[in-house]
This record gives sequence, structure tokens and C-alpha cells, in this order.
Amino acid sequence: MSALAQPITISGDAGDWRLHHSGRIYRAEFHPLRDAALFWSASAASSWQLEAMIGAPLPAELHDYLARNVTTTDHVWVDAERPAPAVTEPSAFHVVGLGDARGFYGAMLARAPVLASWADDSYRLDLARAGERADGRVVIAHRLWHQGRLMHASPSLLVEPGRRPDVNRLLRSALDWIRLYAGDTPRFERAWLLQHTDALTARTALPEHPYPAGTRVVVDVGNCRARAGGVVATEDRAGHPAGYAWRPAAYDLVGHPWRDKPHQLVVSARHDVHAALVIPAELDARAAYGARVTVIGVPAAPTGTILRVMPLETGAVNYEIQPDNPALPARWFGESELEVTAPTAWPTVAHLVAARVAAGHPLMAGELLTAMWDARRVVVDAAGRLSFGAAARMPSTDPLLDPDAYQPFARLDIPSVSLDRPRPPALPGV
Repeated sequence: MSALAQPITISGDAGDWRLHHSGRIYRAEFHPLRDAALFWSASAASSWQLEAMIGAPLPAELHDYLARNVTTTDHVWVDAERPAPAVTEPSAFHVVGLGDARGFYGAMLARAPVLASWADDSYRLDLARAGERADGRVVIAHRLWHQGRLMHASPSLLVEPGRRPDVNRLLRSALDWIRLYAGDTPRFERAWLLQHTDALTARTALPEHPYPAGTRVVVDVGNCRARAGGVVATEDRAGHPAGYAWRPAAYDLVGHPWRDKPHQLVVSARHDVHAALVIPAELDARAAYGARVTVIGVPAAPTGTILRVMPLETGAVNYEIQPDNPALPARWFGESELEVTAPTAWPTVAHLVAARVAAGHPLMAGELLTAMWDARRVVVDAAGRLSFGAAARMPSTDPLLDPDAYQPFARLDIPSVSLDRPRPPALPGV
């Protein structure tokens, strides 16, 4: 690291952020376009502390670049006394500095989506993957926001290789880290953390047994699996709470046969039910027609619904998204540009096609239709008509995402009220 490299420059309408590394310390400078009096600079011990200074996250590529390159020499710097100006609409910025490359800030962030997020009216705590150690352990960073501005970030957590992250446990660990180490952070960050730690602790406190209705819970359901949902009622025995009737989050996914049947509940013993900060994503559900997504890497992060899924010859997958704003037309996005916030649980492709036809969304040649039990491509037959390719069978083994998963086998240890699944409609043209 002898020759000076180019600093990272995040350019926006109000000015440029220039991020430096001297080999010993890191540095953030704000260079305003119009009012030179608004120049701001401060030093940090790590590139993660730069995030709190500029009030926005840095993509992994920028952390890696700064760690590997020296962009300035050591000299005496004077830190600003006032808080830094915040980066607003960070996805509208461009990044200069990765050699000769110019990157789009939001697209870089999209490659490291948030694993989990807890939020209330003013605070938000995010978890995101931040790399991997030589021993294979995955590094998880936490980022704490307040009223839309990033106030603190640290790569403080580790997950053993090959293990699925327990996001609720990681969020609790991040909160413990903030409480224990708030005094070791830079001056601006430290003052804010010490002022807000008590409020954050109070807002993230979990209830004790017996849990009231509406409590978010994670439930041990056997086979070393934990599933999430919400408490509906307490099950009493001899006047004492012995368990809970709860509604799995999976039941509320688009396409699930029990989505519109709120009386469908699961009863679990009290010792298997644990209060949780967040409802983890249903990782085995499908990103198909009706799934909810957020478009990342563009200003304002619009939300929308998947209309079509189109695999490409390159192996990539494109998604046609209908934005929630009715004034905007549907458009296509790549898989890396989307974060699926609510997947689907259509029992079969027949159910999915029936919903598409009823909603007036015609099929398109080449698109992929995916359900819990099967998947089919839409093809053009010899007569030039749309038809369906051979079914790829994907038998589900999940009785929450697919209530008939174990029929006619035993339903293991997940009791449910009834199995009144509607008869699948016939596939058109098959």
C-alpha cells in the first residue's frame, strides 16, 4: 500500500463525500458544491464508523476498497464540532473510486440485502451480511437508524459456517453490544447512543408469559425447526396457561389455502413458544405471482407485486413488477434489484394459474410458474398456442406452508383444525 489510491467519492446534488484511509485512520470529508462554509470533516478508527458520520450505509465494495488502499497521508486533521450533514436519498448518488470503475450506490447496496429488520415509529435496527472470515464464519453487521438517519454501525456478530442465521438471537446480541460498548464509539456517535440507549432498551423489551394476544412469537415445532407467527389466545388447563393458540405467519402468505381463514390456528405448549422481536422470512416459500417486493438500488425504494417470472438463457431471472403506485406501469427488474418481502405459497401451479386468469393477467411464453408442489414453463405448442411444459415436481414437506404436505402421512407434531383444502382447478390447455 505504498502508492496513494483514489479516494472513494460519493457524489450528490449538494456536494461530495470523500472517504479516505491513511493506513492508520479513516477520514470522511464533505465538500459542498455551493457554500464552502459547510465543509465538514472528521476521523474514525474504522470504515464502519464512517457510516455513522455520513448517516448512510456503505456497500461492502467500499469497505473492502478502503481497507486495501491508502488514499491519503497522515497529517494533523481538525475534526468538525458540529454533526455531519446527512446523505439524503443515498440511492441517487454515484460512487467514484474503485480504480477506473464508477458504481451506482444503490445497486451496490442491493447486493447485500438486509437479513432482518426491527423497527418502531422512530428507531430501526438492521442486520446485514458483512463478509466472511478465514475460518468460514459469516460476519453480520448491525445498523441502528433514528428517524431515517443511520446513527451507528458495527460488524459485531458472527454466524458459524453452514448455519441458518437466527435473526431474533442476532438482533438481541446487537442490542446487547450497543448497550455494552456505546462508550467506546466516536464522540458524535457516543453522545447519541448514551442518550438513546434507555429508550431503545424499553422499546425492544419482550413480554413475559403469559403472552397477550398479538405477541410476535417463534415456536419450536419439532425436527429442529422454529417457525414464527402471532399469539391469538392462551390455552388454559385447570385455570393455568398451558399453551398458546397461534397463527403461523405462513398462513397469511399470498396463495396459501388458509390465507382467508383466520380460524385456522396451531396449538403449542407454553415451553415451545418464545416472544420475538421480528417474524423471520419464510425461506422455503416461492417468489412467484403475487409476491411482495421492494425495488432496491433506485430512489425512494418503490414497492410492488410480482406479475411474471422470466428465466433467461444466461441463467439469470427477470421479474415483471407492478408498482403499488397505480400511475406507474409494470416494468422488468433483475433478481439482484429486488428484495422479496412477502413470498407466496400457492399449493399447485393450477391454483396460481386460476388466480392469474381471474385477475386478468394473461400468460406469456417463456415465463415460469412456481408453486409449493410443482413448477411449469409456459411454452408455445406446435399449433402456435400457449401451453404448459412438463411439470417439475417439488413435493413440499412443510405442513405450515402447505397444509397437505404430509397427507396421507401423519402430520408430525403440528396440530391443525381442519384440512378443507379446495379441489385444485384444472390447468387450461393441459
